[in-house]
Amino acid sequence: MKIEEQVCNLELAKKMRENKVPQRSLWYWEEMPNGGKLFLAEHNQINMYPHYSAFTVAELGEMLPPTIKYDGKEDFFCFHRNEEWNLMYHKRSVSDVNEANARAKMLIMLLEEGIIKAEELEI
Repeated sequence: MKIEEQVCNLELAKKMRENKVPQRSLWYWEEMPNGGKLFLAEHNQINMYPHYSAFTVAELGEMLPPTIKYDGKEDFFCFHRNEEWNLMYHKRSVSDVNEANARAKMLIMLLEEGIIKAEELEI
């Protein structure tokens, strides 16, 4: 499996940074004029292009809460169906063919709805 299939895409990485998710990950996207380029954090060389954390499935799994409380109940459900990853917290759902993208979408949704706070994320 290619590393691009194991990390969130550049668009979602940028959105997580906008939502103040700490930029500490194993992989980073570098935004270049002709698109994005992935590189390992330890191989980062200073350059003139902006970079964003390209969080892996595992890193995103650590950030997402195992459950959320909704109407006095705790709920988290994740499943794979029809070639897509579908993540669901009570009445909130996202899907994507890439598991990291699905997890990133859910994290962004929970941050934007104020259910979790970026400064409380464990990275």
